[in-house]
Amino acid sequence: MTYRMQLAIAYCHFQRRDQEVLISSLTGILKSKFPDHAEISVGGVGYRISIPLSTFRSLPEVSEEVTILTHLHLKENGLELIGFGRHLERQLFEMLIAAFRESASDSPRHLIGN
Repeated sequence: MTYRMQLAIAYCHFQRRDQEVLISSLTGILKSKFPDHAEISVGGVGYRISIPLSTFRSLPEVSEEVTILTHLHLKENGLELIGFGRHLERQLFEMLIAAFRESASDSPRHLIGN
């Protein structure tokens, strides 16, 4: 199986919402973990994902396989992957982002405690 097929089948799940393409989850090997972010290697590509403390506490040991639910946040100065261990956490986060879209804040980082 080719690298491209592996990515398409097993690792990244994409969905369309309002013309935005989101990476909804990543499955790979946990390379490092810190209270505010983790790095996951997926098919030889390392992804740095901002995470809340609740997700940090639920992560397995480094070098083990992990699946992280994600939200790809578009900011004025780039993209940020934000990861969650549970669907409910991601749903709540996305509801809060929708509520704050009307406000002057351009970054949801304060919502995950970072």
